[in-house]
Parts: sequence; C-alpha cells; structure tokens
Amino acid sequence: DVDSVMYPSVDWLVEQGRADNRRPFFVCEYAHAMGNAIGNLDEYVDAFEEYPRLIGGCIWDWVDQGLRKPNPDNRVSPTGRREYFAYGGDFGDRPNDGNFCINGVVTPDRKLTAKAMQVKYCYQPVRLEYEDGKLTLHNRFDFTDLMDRCELVWSISRDGKDVANGSAPLP
Repeated sequence: DVDSVMYPSVDWLVEQGRADNRRPFFVCEYAHAMGNAIGNLDEYVDAFEEYPRLIGGCIWDWVDQGLRKPNPDNRVSPTGRREYFAYGGDFGDRPNDGNFCINGVVTPDRKLTAKAMQVKYCYQPVRLEYEDGKLTLHNRFDFTDLMDRCELVWSISRDGKDVANGSAPLP
C-alpha cells in the first residue's frame, strides 16, 4: 500500500516522486540529526512539497540519548553544573555505541539545539521569496487563509540598525 526506504539520496527521492506509481512514498528515516546540523534537510522538504506522491518522512533521532551522571570529583563545569549527560562508554560499558546515541534534534533534557531551529525553518508553513525586486509570499497551509491569521510587518536594516519599517496588508 505504501513504498518506503531508509536514507535515499535527494536525487533518488525526486525520481520516486516523478515515477508513474500511485502508491504513496514515505521515507521511514531520511535525515540523521548527528552533529551540529541535519544535512540536506531543506532539499528533502522541497521534494516532499513538490511531488504529491512523496508524503514525508522521519528524522532520526528526536532526542539525544544521554543519561545524567555526576561530574568526576563533584567538579563544577564552566556552565555551573555538577553533572553531565553521559553516553556510550561513560559507564565503563563495552561494547557501546560511542557518541552514536547523541544524535537528536533536542538534548537529553529536551532543550532546543541549532538542529531544532533548522527543522522549524525547513517546515515553516509560510515562506517569503525575494527575486528581482519582488517579494512573493507562499502559504503552505492546507486549510488556513493567512488573511485571518497573519499580518505583514517589515523592516530594512543596515549595519544591524533598522533604517525603515512598517506594515502592509496581505494580498
């Protein structure tokens, strides 16, 4: 009823979107949140938006899988904490997954990371596009009219200081 794979390339995924196949395509895992960013996330989301057959996918992993552990000798860290989030090997466990369990969009205590901001940006339902002096607003909501929910407020900055600002009605 549904086609799926793990970690396809964006090009391969686009081919699936273009394919003459009526079955929906869901990517069970397509973005690994390891490190400080989720590579190519915007390109995947663009493909999901462009091709109706592509119905989305799952980011791996939502939360870093660390456990609170006291700092050695009860030391206070530069951040003022007496504990840290331990993972793979910090408990003397062998074998272990090393830092492969620290690959979430949020930290073990559910604090947002730069990756969370990236996900929010890529999936935002309202986008603005500026090209050749023209600003175009894209509403990606399915059932929400922006006229009822939003107002357009703008500012122009130079060297970090606002030089003009205002508001305008939505078209």
